[in-house]
Amino acid sequence: MGKPAPLLIDPRRGADISSAAASGNFLQGIWSSVALGSRPSTIQADLLRWYNRCRRDLPWRRTRDPYRIWVAEILLQQTRVETVSPRYEAFLERFPTLDSLARASLDEVLAAWQGLGYYGRARNLHRAAREVVNELNGKIPDDVRALERLPGIGPYTARAIASIAFHKNAAVLDGNVARVLCRVFCLSWDPTLPADRARLQRLADRLLPKGKASLFNQALMDLGAVLCLPRSPKCGRCPIARYCRSYQKGRTSLYPARRTRPPLPIRHRVMAAVIHRGALLLQKRQPDGLLGGLWELPAQTLEKGETESSAWERLKGALSRIVEISPVPQTNPLCLDHGYTHFLERISLVVCTARPIQRPSSVRTGELSLKWIHRNSLDRYALTGVTVKALRAMESREMDIQQKTRAVRSRRKERKPLGSVPKPKRKHPKGR
Repeated sequence: MGKPAPLLIDPRRGADISSAAASGNFLQGIWSSVALGSRPSTIQADLLRWYNRCRRDLPWRRTRDPYRIWVAEILLQQTRVETVSPRYEAFLERFPTLDSLARASLDEVLAAWQGLGYYGRARNLHRAAREVVNELNGKIPDDVRALERLPGIGPYTARAIASIAFHKNAAVLDGNVARVLCRVFCLSWDPTLPADRARLQRLADRLLPKGKASLFNQALMDLGAVLCLPRSPKCGRCPIARYCRSYQKGRTSLYPARRTRPPLPIRHRVMAAVIHRGALLLQKRQPDGLLGGLWELPAQTLEKGETESSAWERLKGALSRIVEISPVPQTNPLCLDHGYTHFLERISLVVCTARPIQRPSSVRTGELSLKWIHRNSLDRYALTGVTVKALRAMESREMDIQQKTRAVRSRRKERKPLGSVPKPKRKHPKGR
């Protein structure tokens, strides 16, 4: 048997939202169950008045250029506004038009995206830009369904672009909007479940004021981002608090429903920082899959039951046609943890000296695409997050070693042997 539907009853009206949902008339059940006076038009008007006074001043809200709005929506996927704002302007300075993005190489786009994570967004944005330029005569679609056919654009992003850039009547549903709806209507639904998300989308569609989709969508998103926070919501400042059933019951923390996440699995890898005359040996990941097309320090993932020493020998063997490597004497491996969405990576990083067998600018051996890159040129390449973290850890250790070395030298200078007497300076006769 499946999980029973939650029973949500307004004691003044006796309406059961869950039974209405089961009968297919859940929207009517919601409207009849909410507090007196909380008709959709009233909620819309109060929310839009608040947004007109308190909207956030964000760079992508100062344009109606569909390309720029599209770039902003892709950048904002799973990334905080505070992180996106400066990177949005830098990205558009590098690729100011759709044509410039389509003409750029993938490596250039990935380098501009470095540090933002979720690099599949950059690859899809680049593919979609080329598709629009080459197949759609450079015209970005204004229809939700047509937008969804482009790489990297899902239901939320398509609706956001259509409503904000083209003023189409399309209601958005992101995490902020879902949280607001669940709290206002006291809905014990889980937005991560497809069935519940579909019901929330229909509710958002019903709420949308025709002709004001751009403003209303952004107002709902701002409300969730600024006031209706996941924890410690600022209900006293909320423009629609008087309509919010969970607030009236003092139960905002219960909505929306949350599933308990299992702990992330851990993957172990050995990684080598191979240094020769100021250059690092980097490998390029395969174009498809996780972190496709990015550069990283050579590494091997431990197989089930394998030891680090065994994985290290495999790594040395994979690089043996290019370079002979050996760990720097008297240095322990650096241990790093790096989190991804679905797993945690635990890295054992070994700093190595090298004797190159081949030293071209780039070489391919087996499945590895390797390249010697001078450390001063690393900012031109899109590096994986764990590689950036590893390089910073190396620099930190180098600085610690240098500080300790200077401290030892300083103490040696200050220390004088016991019983030692300074030698008098020798005087030379005049005229010599």
